[in-house]
Amino acid sequence: MINFIVNQCKDIFFTFIQKKHIINKVLEINKKIHKNKNSNKKKNIILVEFSNLHSSFLPFSLFSKILSEKFDSRIFAYDAFMLHSKLSQIKFFFKKILFLHIYEIYKSFGVEKFINIDSKLFKNAQIKKKILKNVNKIKNNSDLINFKIDNIYIGDLIYDTYLKKFSKETINIKSHKFRSFFKVCLKDYFFWKNFFIQNHVRSLIVSHTIYMSALPLRIAISKNIPTYMVSLTHVYSLTKKNIYAYNEYKYFKKMFKVLKNKRMKLLIAKKQLEKRFKGEIGVDMIYSSKSAYLGYDAKKRVIKKSKNIKIIIAPHCFFDSPHGLGKNLHEDFYIWLENLAKISKKTNYDWYIKTHPDYIPKNLEIIKNFVEKNPNFILLNPNTSHNQIIAENINFALTVYGTIGVEYAAKNIPVINASLNNPHINYSFNINPKTKLDYENKLLNLKNIKKKFNNNDIYEYYYMKNIFSEKSIFIKDYHKLVNQLGGGTDGYKAMNTSKVYNFILDEFKNKKLINKKRMIINFINTREYKLGFKIYEI
Repeated sequence: MINFIVNQCKDIFFTFIQKKHIINKVLEINKKIHKNKNSNKKKNIILVEFSNLHSSFLPFSLFSKILSEKFDSRIFAYDAFMLHSKLSQIKFFFKKILFLHIYEIYKSFGVEKFINIDSKLFKNAQIKKKILKNVNKIKNNSDLINFKIDNIYIGDLIYDTYLKKFSKETINIKSHKFRSFFKVCLKDYFFWKNFFIQNHVRSLIVSHTIYMSALPLRIAISKNIPTYMVSLTHVYSLTKKNIYAYNEYKYFKKMFKVLKNKRMKLLIAKKQLEKRFKGEIGVDMIYSSKSAYLGYDAKKRVIKKSKNIKIIIAPHCFFDSPHGLGKNLHEDFYIWLENLAKISKKTNYDWYIKTHPDYIPKNLEIIKNFVEKNPNFILLNPNTSHNQIIAENINFALTVYGTIGVEYAAKNIPVINASLNNPHINYSFNINPKTKLDYENKLLNLKNIKKKFNNNDIYEYYYMKNIFSEKSIFIKDYHKLVNQLGGGTDGYKAMNTSKVYNFILDEFKNKKLINKKRMIINFINTREYKLGFKIYEI
């Protein structure tokens, strides 16, 4: 909590002392966008998520204006912060003080009221009974990840929020800590259920489709209320068909067929992949500050010579939204590893595991403990180059849905994904088991797998995922922006501070603003899944 306060105080100091004139410019832009303000007597409401992501505020402002005009509505902001303990209430008190400049920005784009979760509702005996009934339904991790209430799917939101909040690799369903947290989540659900009953919400704007902050989104979708995830780089329209952002990979093949200059686009993708393999940092992975392909110690072999099948496992961050693209074959990333440990005991394979060099310390600690419990796994140094692993004749790579799916395929190494909701699913260059049993059977019979690779498919996927689908109407060059903000992880984080305004304000002025407004109106009217990504049915 102290670190939270210190870090936010630094940003406030930067905002009000060093760069106060920048915030004033943001306020001026918002006042121009919202110069014809709606009457506060209207019953219709546009709900906008209250966040601290500065890069999203001007896109939020423009969307709010367009939606409030379309639905003749007032604009309210909602805070998803859980206020169910004295500690959380203290944190919220400091948050209001620390984020005064953000409240000012929200008010400047027409927000009349800030909605907070009110705990008075939960004293109702009927709601208490419903909460207890649902808590008792959860017997294991599978029950949680599949959990629905009133036929609204929220199990993934609860699961991922718990992992994130407590930096856990998995969930002990029977623990008091989890059961208390689950009750809090259900309280939040009943608050929002009641809110949507009592208020005429016409549309919703969110910053993400993951974690419990997306709970109002799921309720809105269940009621067919137009719902949008809006950021500086991506905009999505969410529906019952598509409840997650970043799922455009399902349409890559259809989209590529209608593009012109295909050979040139494949060549661009090939060159970008080659840059990755040469160890260039941040190639179409702007958030990365280290390369997983840099360095090669020819004097020290990392994959031992043997006749056994050799497998490399690329683990994920355990608490960074495992279900951000949808459900996987296993309940979470750690249960996936535990399942691999059971399978490994039935084989004579050589099993290796390596994190990305940009690892989070807690993740590496968890993996080290896992390897100690399962000594048939060999933990490689995070800085080991994948080029060396490949050159030393690794035979298979395992991931849930990671980037090695395309990278290792480009090197003719078969990759087995542990999810059908993976970005490569539209193509055949990876192996995609359909069930846990299918997954285990494939792993136990690797000697029977003969994989052929179509390089054009690999380059096509790479182009669609990393180049084509990254276009934004709000910013011309996202990569350039992050580099201007410091590059790598630092630049990526700075996107969400007030420093970002130095580089984006011109995109929300004059003709540029008019063009953006026209494109957004067309997007809202056509109900396309992603802004700037028209899906053609072929």
